[in-house]
Amino acid sequence: MTDAVSTPPAAAPAALRPEPQRTNWALVALLWLSGVAAGLQFAKASVAFDALAADYGASPTLAGWLLSTVGVVGVIFGASAGLVVERIGFRRSLVLGLAAAALSAFETMLPPVPLFLATRALEGASHLAIIVAAPSCLVHAVAPGRRTVVISLWGTFFSVAFLIAGALGLPLLAAFGLGGLFAAHEIVAAALAFAAGLFIPADAPRPARANRTERRSAIAAHVEVYADQRSAIPALCFLSSTNP
Repeated sequence: MTDAVSTPPAAAPAALRPEPQRTNWALVALLWLSGVAAGLQFAKASVAFDALAADYGASPTLAGWLLSTVGVVGVIFGASAGLVVERIGFRRSLVLGLAAAALSAFETMLPPVPLFLATRALEGASHLAIIVAAPSCLVHAVAPGRRTVVISLWGTFFSVAFLIAGALGLPLLAAFGLGGLFAAHEIVAAALAFAAGLFIPADAPRPARANRTERRSAIAAHVEVYADQRSAIPALCFLSSTNP
């Protein structure tokens, strides 16, 4: 008979994993910086808006697309991002999202407009992966008594990204041009992807899905959201404000 005491227990499902008793502040900082890197996907194009429009000889409409493609991807796929990230795994999604942000280094070459828009769309997908996965990873790094403080800190990532872009992005743009500005962001994203792969703990195995609702596809999630006017109208209003 197998000795139950000597048999290592299986990893606890995410929902049953014991709450941390101490806050891992180094991990909190890494996850918050990942959020800042995601915010910089918007902020770097904002500070470079005039330079982008001039470099590409873009009309106001095209210049708007060069800026807002990242956000449009979020509008289209945001409803199902949580489902997709959960299936892939939070740690894996975060690392892949940061790596995809780094792979957008192709932007530094200022490629033709269609290719540039494609890299911005890739950034939109990576942005969703980061901002969905990072807060979920935070839960397993923070003691219950510190969660309010840490989630409040997380909520600053977007404004901090624009602060950094304004303070450092404009001097970088003046000194090194668009390629230098974009390269700086991609180097930061690559470093964070490497650190996340090293230091963020692997996800616990997910419990088996027995509920039909939990097994719904990403397409079904979109149909449900946009068929309900209470959720569709705010989304469409946001789309109108984002669409150039």
